[in-house]
Amino acid sequence: MGSGLYRKRQELERAIGQLPEDNRKAIELYFFHQLSRKDIASLLGWSVSKVNTKLTRGISLLKWRLNPAYFEKARRIWESLQESGSH
Repeated sequence: MGSGLYRKRQELERAIGQLPEDNRKAIELYFFHQLSRKDIASLLGWSVSKVNTKLTRGISLLKWRLNPAYFEKARRIWESLQESGSH
């Protein structure tokens, strides 16, 4: 494995390890163990809706952790929406 790819893998593993436990479990089971959302829900005693929420939130957190510019752009959009709605 090339050193750049190895660094990216380490970065991804570190970011996943920093996720809140529920988000981390959902991400690992879905992407690494290739379980369906229904199977994850059954395994963890969650609803499929909760699995969807944990995956969506986990992916968003990973994007932010792996690319802070993504979060900054989202924050600026949110702030502009808030400002335009307050007038």
